[in-house]
Amino acid sequence: NNKETEINVKTDTAGTDKTYLVKEENGAVKVYLCEGDKKELYLITSIPYELLSENDQNMFEEGVTIDTDEDLGKFLENFDS
Repeated sequence: NNKETEINVKTDTAGTDKTYLVKEENGAVKVYLCEGDKKELYLITSIPYELLSENDQNMFEEGVTIDTDEDLGKFLENFDS
């Protein structure tokens, strides 16, 4: 049973090269949808960038890549005030 579950998890996102890039830009934390070489604005979050810790600010300056919609939701929840 465990093997089946692992396969399902892996094939869930197979065939899509979409990733999400969460990055600070002009004091706002924005989410971009990246597909191949294309990058388009997906969402402007309400995360209060200036109130984040220095570590979190650095992380968003670098940019965070997230693979799935579900993971993106969980990730953003952590920063939602």
